Amino acid sequence: MTKVVKVLCAVLALCLLFCGCEAMKKEQAVTCGELSLLLPASYVDLSDQDYAAGFSFVYGFENEAVLAIKESRAALEAYYPHINGEKYAQLFVETNNLVSQVGKAGNLVTFTYTATADNTDLTYLCGVFMSSENFWCVQFYCPTENFADNRQKFMDCLQRIQVQEH
Repeated sequence: MTKVVKVLCAVLALCLLFCGCEAMKKEQAVTCGELSLLLPASYVDLSDQDYAAGFSFVYGFENEAVLAIKESRAALEAYYPHINGEKYAQLFVETNNLVSQVGKAGNLVTFTYTATADNTDLTYLCGVFMSSENFWCVQFYCPTENFADNRQKFMDCLQRIQVQEH
């Protein structure tokens, strides 16, 4: 009888490990303003960090993160009357003196760039989103040496972002 109890306990432990453990989930839903994102479950909210000032949100884990910048459409349209996602991305690239080409992946406007922070080269994959009120630039980044391994994960996250009008 004790052998049966041990086997049942082992099976129960495996079930809890793979089926019932909240920590094992792979994604988490995050909402910020009009944006709804599915991020890796390992990402934690870093918005309370000093370096997060000025961003709408910052989430990350170890050496990768995502951040978002929100800008008012009305304020931009006052200077750029016919601005759209592609023009906003180009303006973002030019204003920040980035070396990048704006492109599209389906309907998603994207661009990449590299910057150095704390002596580490970081590569950013950015997606531009537009609501009736705002432009959003969502940027996933990691050390340049790890970017090729993370690019598809970042793109998958960007492609699943939804803009929900209020």
